[in-house]
Amino acid sequence: MSEKWVHEYFNRRPSEWTIIGFLEECDANLFTDKIGHYLTSLKNITENDIGNRCKKAQELHDRYKQASPRIFIVKNIY
Repeated sequence: MSEKWVHEYFNRRPSEWTIIGFLEECDANLFTDKIGHYLTSLKNITENDIGNRCKKAQELHDRYKQASPRIFIVKNIY
């Protein structure tokens, strides 16, 4: 993947982007690969785009980072 690679899912309007939508459309076999594609795409959008795309990508990236520690804590309890 090139440094500026962005998954085709993000060709739609930023208002339509969701992590669930991305996971459903991403054709990677492993969940960890899907998350990797998701985060790489968001990072590349924030670094290379402007306006609504950049703002939405940063928002989704921040949400993921805030939620992921809680998910792993709950998963390890059960």
